[in-house]
Amino acid sequence: MCTTLEIDEDVIAFAWSQAQREHMTVGEVISRLARKGIQSPNTARLQSKAPKSTFALLPARDEIIATQHVCDPMDQQGI
Repeated sequence: MCTTLEIDEDVIAFAWSQAQREHMTVGEVISRLARKGIQSPNTARLQSKAPKSTFALLPARDEIIATQHVCDPMDQQGI
């Protein structure tokens, strides 16, 4: 998914260096780190106190979802 985020310089620098070392994209590195954070024991404890969300994370797939895949249905629904 393509989106625009403001990420602190130290975080993006770390992600870039990891991406180069591991022959990955920066997006893949940030996604992996975010998943690790989501799955950590501290996060699980915080989530148990937070209101339940109405969505779930989906497993990674070998499919690229382009912006147009999102925009077309949104345009059709008038969103």
